[in-house]
Amino acid sequence: MAAACTDLLSHDELHDVLSRETPPGEVRRHVDPSDVLTRLVNRTARPKHRGPTLTEQQAALIAHTYLDGRLLSDVAAEMGLSIDNASKHRTRAAGVIARLLGHPDLAED
Repeated sequence: MAAACTDLLSHDELHDVLSRETPPGEVRRHVDPSDVLTRLVNRTARPKHRGPTLTEQQAALIAHTYLDGRLLSDVAAEMGLSIDNASKHRTRAAGVIARLLGHPDLAED
């Protein structure tokens, strides 16, 4: 597996969390992880939301690298980001996702 999945959560850990968890207040059911990411982006963009936000760019980095298994270097180039910057955004995003889904133990301190 590429180095793209080594910073915070493994590909399998994040995929598992996203595929079986839903944001608080929603009915639990098996869903597409991409749908969970979209809902988290929308939920955290609301004016009344307090706490960390997940941007569309961060969600795309997570989707393309963790869920689709693409190399971070390829995705970063497509998004016009340096690999270092993309890695920082993705690491932050994984932590935000873990916290929003009630798994702060998976987030980096």
